Amino acid sequence: MKVIILNGPANSGKTTTLKELYAQIKTMGATDYKTPKPCEVSPSDNEYYVTFRGNKVAIVTVGDYAIETIFHIGYFYGCGADILVIANSQKGFPYTLMKWHENVFESITIEKHGIQNNNAVISEIIRNL
Repeated sequence: MKVIILNGPANSGKTTTLKELYAQIKTMGATDYKTPKPCEVSPSDNEYYVTFRGNKVAIVTVGDYAIETIFHIGYFYGCGADILVIANSQKGFPYTLMKWHENVFESITIEKHGIQNNNAVISEIIRNL
């Protein structure tokens, strides 16, 4: 499984960016593999599981909670996802965990520095799907 990590500080728009990514790839032909649903720990976050360009792609907007990060990596790996796109905070355990996973899975880290660069970030993620 390839893991695309959207890394950035709190309130930099990671969740919004990944929700916009989902909306954009839906217009590009992605189909829901499973019904989108809210994350259990953080109901304002979502998880999406789609088929896009022949790959099963999971998009998870939660990234500040270590237990959610661990759960989603294991869950979508077990589901046979080809690609996991996940938000990640730049501080604390989730960041350390994602750095460790860079050595376990094929990983790409995309930095998110603020809300002004959503389109560029979304384009970069799509190029890597």
